[in-house]
Amino acid sequence: MASLLAFGQAVQAQSLRPSYVPALRSAQENPVTGTVSADNTEVAVLFTEDFATGLTTGWLSLGYSFSNNTAVHDTTGVWEYRGTATTPTRATGSRGAYGSAAPLASPSTANGFMIFDSDWLDNAGAAGTTNGIFNSPHRGMLVSPTINLTGNNFVNLEFYQYYRRFAGPGASQTVPATYVLFSIDGGTTWSDTIMLNSGIAVNAATTNPSLQRINVSNEIGNAANAKIAFLFNGDYYTWMIDDVKITEIPNNDLTVSSTVMLPDTANGRTLEYGTLPIQNKTPLTFQARIRNNGKVAQNNVRLNVTVADTSGNTLFTGQSAQLASLAAFTDTLLSVTTNYPATTVVYSRVTFSTLSDSTDEVPGDNQFVRQLSVTDSVMSPAVAVPASQGFLGTSQFTGSVDVSLASLFEIVNQDTVTSTTVRLNVGGTGGTQAGSLVQFSIRTPNPADGLPGDLSTIVVESDIYTISQEDVDLGFIRVDFPAELGGLPQNRILAPGDYWLQADLYSNNGTTRVRFLDDLTFTQPWFTSVLYTSQWYNNGNALRMSLNMADAVAGGGQSVQNLQKDLKINVYPNPAQNFLNVAVSADDRLGRISYEVLDITGRMVSSEATVINGNNEVLAVNLAGIQNGVYSIVVKTSKGYNTSRFVVAQ
Repeated sequence: MASLLAFGQAVQAQSLRPSYVPALRSAQENPVTGTVSADNTEVAVLFTEDFATGLTTGWLSLGYSFSNNTAVHDTTGVWEYRGTATTPTRATGSRGAYGSAAPLASPSTANGFMIFDSDWLDNAGAAGTTNGIFNSPHRGMLVSPTINLTGNNFVNLEFYQYYRRFAGPGASQTVPATYVLFSIDGGTTWSDTIMLNSGIAVNAATTNPSLQRINVSNEIGNAANAKIAFLFNGDYYTWMIDDVKITEIPNNDLTVSSTVMLPDTANGRTLEYGTLPIQNKTPLTFQARIRNNGKVAQNNVRLNVTVADTSGNTLFTGQSAQLASLAAFTDTLLSVTTNYPATTVVYSRVTFSTLSDSTDEVPGDNQFVRQLSVTDSVMSPAVAVPASQGFLGTSQFTGSVDVSLASLFEIVNQDTVTSTTVRLNVGGTGGTQAGSLVQFSIRTPNPADGLPGDLSTIVVESDIYTISQEDVDLGFIRVDFPAELGGLPQNRILAPGDYWLQADLYSNNGTTRVRFLDDLTFTQPWFTSVLYTSQWYNNGNALRMSLNMADAVAGGGQSVQNLQKDLKINVYPNPAQNFLNVAVSADDRLGRISYEVLDITGRMVSSEATVINGNNEVLAVNLAGIQNGVYSIVVKTSKGYNTSRFVVAQ
């Protein structure tokens, strides 16, 4: 697809390119998952700072407004310390209208962290305004004390961070706003600069936390009067920093720096999907970029991949060909030689591991763990349990109370679409409200630009759906694509090809809100999902919208307006203990029938298929082993499906 536009934040929406050539050196960044140990005791630590007492250990927080390059610094647009006794405390992250509210989840977050809250400085938490104490753009430096690295030629800079990106210097969306500066003369001059987070798309974010480990030997190695400075230079959102270290680079240190579950592109699929239906899966090639962060070459480097279910049962193992030697401070892309066929309907974890002939001195970053769900019917670019989430929706962008959201679906095998499921942002002052309206359509791409087409490209659509309070309480909606709409039949069979699932969100002229959750786990290609206000903008994340295919509904969740007129169910007792009785009635004989019990997240916890000989029969559903809580039961027949909520109280 041709690259066109990118999604800009409300205050200064701008077009941009989704890729760029950095003006400065971009760091080899190594964000890692929770499998990494916070401390690598095998490595000599030359300098450390966990900000337990804020800036009292010699750090400086310096602000510069606009073109101010003088020795007189601004005092308002600066880094803040969030500690146990500050206001706000360490329990608060960004206070801005658009940034994440979560604090940095660093290993020492209990004693505080540092934050540059550009979003809040500009708008004071009020969307679409500039009511803050110090308007954007911002330049704020967090400067270390002097560090003596004499005799240490090979050093790494390590720190934990969370960064959500909007724009860099001069409101340029071609670069991020995050940099590290280096001085070897005690801060008199700053001789080197490294750009950080260049791989994060506009409006996307790092994981929380993201561990950064950067080889800075060329910048400050062997310097007696070294200083480092974290520079925020740009517009909006937030950057949080904690647990800064300078460590001696070990001899042996391999790192899994990025991973990909590459689909079968020969069948027309280029995107990674976190949730795939068995009918529309393709064999996956597992790849990872392996970096040698050690001082010596590593021999016989290889990549191992294991796919396992939640019980630890191995579904697949594979290994790459061995790389004879990987030179110090270089990286390579390794691929598992056998594709994963994904023949089992299962939620799984994919573990990428790297090893060589040497014993790794920093073993914590040798693994990267990802999610992959293969379902009987559900397809979504989002993973089942996102590590980090945002939201997009109505009344969120200046000058536009209603918006359209769309996700791209690459269909490789013909299938029938029945409905869509969307996870809602609920709660707080910005959550979805009852009475909001949503309409869904599946469209073919516009041939001119690949974006969602106009009304003439609609393949199938839903009726207008009114979000109820029960939907808000559940946190998701499920909306049908009916076989007949407005008295006219709809062809719900999707032939192989690309389709946009478009949601048009209406706020009753700004009186109600509807906002969809956005999976921020991994930065996505710009065309994974897009947003429309006055034009299309890219999102860079995975909206939590799914297509539900064929007749199965596993994992989808239900909405109260999804009732089939000719199929009725009644459940009792409610609350239930060991058994739930489900009385089923319909206009016609039912025949084969099945049910699924879903928890409040939409995860299936039990299911069964049977045959009903007549009408008005009662199913006895065994609830043994099901924990207390709120559940939905979905009863499916050839006539359609119906759902009802019940409570388990053992």
